Amino acid sequence: MPVLVIGLALIVAPFAMSLPSKASAGQKLLDNFHPIMQPAAVRKTLAYDKVFEHLRQVAITGVSAAGEAPKLFSTLASSLHVTEPQLAGMLNTEFPAAAKLLSGLPSLAPVFKEVPPGLNWYAPIVTTMQRNVQNYAQVDSLPNLNLFTWFFVVPGALLVVFAALGAWGAYRPRSRRQRNLTVLRSDARCLSRRARVGTRETFRHHLARRPSEEAAGEPPVDRFPGSRSHRGRVRREAVE
Repeated sequence: MPVLVIGLALIVAPFAMSLPSKASAGQKLLDNFHPIMQPAAVRKTLAYDKVFEHLRQVAITGVSAAGEAPKLFSTLASSLHVTEPQLAGMLNTEFPAAAKLLSGLPSLAPVFKEVPPGLNWYAPIVTTMQRNVQNYAQVDSLPNLNLFTWFFVVPGALLVVFAALGAWGAYRPRSRRQRNLTVLRSDARCLSRRARVGTRETFRHHLARRPSEEAAGEPPVDRFPGSRSHRGRVRREAVE
């Protein structure tokens, strides 16, 4: 009975805790992170993180420069004795990239403000990736997680089968064994009856031949050494 209970528990438990769906989700997670968590990929992520760290100060400076851009245009226009539109046209003609950067600083200020918090947010993620390269490799080397359910179900099913076979052997109907015993007893009685019948027939045959042997002058032969007459004849011969 304990074997049967353990077998049923092994079969029911994985489905009760939704192991098939959870194992499938875990396998998908491992598969999706496999290219990211390779040592070469993690090293490249660390290198990019260092590059982004250098942009922290650029972003902080960009926020301040965005506030100074209008004053810069006004000062340059006054120094060159031109209007601000004329200055913008000259910069777009002679220095298009610088002009685009200066004119776009006010709209980039909100983006620059998010750079330092973003770098702070990603720092522990990058560090965790670096620290868990070997741990991920060990977990990824496990058999497919979709097989974990069968690691419980198959042994449980075998235990249930063994328990059922044991129960069938222990509680099978006793009528078959009783019939076998009855047959054996009947055979024994038949053999005993035949033996008694054979003995009586032999004794009768001996008695029928004994008068003819005495008439012929032959000494009677006792064919039943264990009979009373045989024991009496042995005693008489010993006395004589």
